[in-house]
Amino acid sequence: MSVAAAGQARENLGSPPPAVLKNKVAQALSLLLVQSYSLPPPYTLLVTLLSLTRDSAGALRPASTDLVLRIMHDLSLTLGSDTMLRAVRSRERLARDGAVRDEIRAHNASAIAQMLWATVRESLGNVGSGRWPDNTAEEITEQAVRVVGDYVCESAYQACTSPHLTHLAAWTDISLMVTPETVQILYTLLQHSSPALRNVAAECLYEVTTKGMLAPDKIELLRALDLTTVVDSLEQSTRGKTESGEPDNEFRERLAKLANANSMELARIIEDTAVDAAVRAQADDLLMRSLPLALTFLGDEYDDMAEVIQPCLSQALTIVRRRVACLLRRHR
Repeated sequence: MSVAAAGQARENLGSPPPAVLKNKVAQALSLLLVQSYSLPPPYTLLVTLLSLTRDSAGALRPASTDLVLRIMHDLSLTLGSDTMLRAVRSRERLARDGAVRDEIRAHNASAIAQMLWATVRESLGNVGSGRWPDNTAEEITEQAVRVVGDYVCESAYQACTSPHLTHLAAWTDISLMVTPETVQILYTLLQHSSPALRNVAAECLYEVTTKGMLAPDKIELLRALDLTTVVDSLEQSTRGKTESGEPDNEFRERLAKLANANSMELARIIEDTAVDAAVRAQADDLLMRSLPLALTFLGDEYDDMAEVIQPCLSQALTIVRRRVACLLRRHR
C-alpha cells in the first residue's frame, strides 16, 4: 500500500489509535525520511507526506494531518533541534544530519511553512465549530503551532560558538515562518479561551524571540513583535483570579518567560562590543522600556514567577553597575 493510500485508509478508521502508537509510527517514518536522502535524487518522500494533509478537494484531512505533524516534529528532533541528542552524536552523524537539513532547507522550507500556517488557520477556524470530532481542531492547531516553534528554534548563536556544530544553521529562514500575518495569528491565540492554545502560542513566540540573528535584524524583529506592549496587556488581564476562581499561573509563567527572553536578547546586544554603537543604543532604549514589565512579574504572589524573570533583571543590574563604574573612573 502506498503512503497516500495508507493516509486515506487512516481517515476512514473509526476510533483513533492511542498517542503512543501514533508517535511510534511518526518516529519510524521520520527515520525512513532521513534515510531516503542517502538514495539518489530526486527526494520526493517529504513532498508526498506534506500532500497527505489535504484531500483531492483541498480540504484539511485531520487524521493524516495529525500524523504528518508528528513526523515533522520528530524530524526536527532527529536532525538536531534536540541538543542532548546532538551532543552525543559522532561528527559523521552530525555531518549527515546537516546535509539532509541543507537539502530540506533549500527545496522544502517554503512548502513546510505554507503547510504549517495553512493548517493553523484552517484548524483554528474549526475550533468549537462541531465540524470535527471532539477536540480534534484544537489539538491539531496546538500541534501545528508547536511544530512552527520547532522549525525556528535552532540557534545561530550555538552554531557560531560551538566548534562541533559549525555546520549547523537555522532550520528555516525566519521570514518564511514569521510574517505580519502569522504574528497576528499567534497574538490571537494568546487571547484564546483555550489554555492549551494560549500556552503553545507563548512558547512559539519564545522560540521566535530567542532565534539566533544578527543584532540589527534582531532589533528589527523585536520592534515588530512589540512584546513589551503585548505581554504587559496580557499580564494585566490575567492578574488575580480567573473565572474558575484560580489564577492562570501556567500561562502567566509563560508570559514571564517571554518577557525575560525579550529583555535578555536586548541585554546581549548591549553587552556585545562588536555591535555598532547605534544598534546598541536602540537595544538600550528597548530594554529600559521592558524593565517595568519585568518588575511587575517580580511582584507576583506566585514565587516561581520571580525565578523566571530573575535572569533579565540580574543582567540589567550588571549593565548598570558597569556603567556606574565607568563613570566613576572617568571622574577620578
